[in-house]
Amino acid sequence: MNKKDIQREVNIIEQSNDYKRYNIRLIKLFYDYATQYRFRAKEYFDGDSFKYNNEVIDAVNNSIETFLPEEGKLFDYIKKSVENNINRMHGKETTAKARGGMSVSRSNQKLIRAIIAFSKTRQDDESEAKSPQTLNEKEIEEVAGYLKISVRKVKELIRMNNPVASLNYKQEFQDGDEAEYGDDAEDKSIDIDSDSEFIFLIQEKIKQIAGIYDKSQERTKQYDSALFTGACLKFLNKCRFDDKTICNLLENENFIDRDIFNNFKTNHKVPYIVETAKRFGRCFTDASRRLRETGVSNVLKSKN
Repeated sequence: MNKKDIQREVNIIEQSNDYKRYNIRLIKLFYDYATQYRFRAKEYFDGDSFKYNNEVIDAVNNSIETFLPEEGKLFDYIKKSVENNINRMHGKETTAKARGGMSVSRSNQKLIRAIIAFSKTRQDDESEAKSPQTLNEKEIEEVAGYLKISVRKVKELIRMNNPVASLNYKQEFQDGDEAEYGDDAEDKSIDIDSDSEFIFLIQEKIKQIAGIYDKSQERTKQYDSALFTGACLKFLNKCRFDDKTICNLLENENFIDRDIFNNFKTNHKVPYIVETAKRFGRCFTDASRRLRETGVSNVLKSKN
């Protein structure tokens, strides 16, 4: 089956509005898409077997649960999810290989991802984002405070992430102590949820949206507040943060519509954009255009 035929069949399934009924068929279609078009290279196979079957299945199942017509086309939505899942897993395997097979505990891996995410929010100049290896002492102290670990531990994790690190490498610290990579002596002090690696980037996005709201004209502030709140809740929900984390991220922001926010806290209700538009006597098209014109849509779509 060629790519156009796959897309055509997914479009037919979309028109049925009963995606769950076609769950198995969608998995097969996107398995074909992944193995025949997007991920054909040998590195994605173990002999004749595709290495990322589970990533395809998870992506399709999750997409069926979360897709809304306002998102665009079902094919594009699932395709993006499949590609993200496979690229994420492939990236982890590539990183492990680059580390010379060095074993890294799951808790340390989460912390390393958090440090990488933090680094992306800092820049050496106007165009180039930092890497963990280029963080200065003040920034290392900042990330240590956020993750509730020591500065020494952060430096250890940064060296652990260095592609030239080896299994037998040991980091010598100024106080004379040593720590082997993979050592979890400090892990019991870590108070961090499984999505922490994204929080630095998310906080930057929220700051950008708050800045956009500050520039809103007085006559549009209520409308913008409702739209921006709904957009943020939807985005954070799709990122799979738990409700407590979402509320903590948004609680004190000046652009938050309190009715929408409190309804989410009480009922886990994220309003459809068309519902918010109707509240102000507007339509879906007007609301979507407003999010685009203000730049909020772009902020929530961007990776960095």
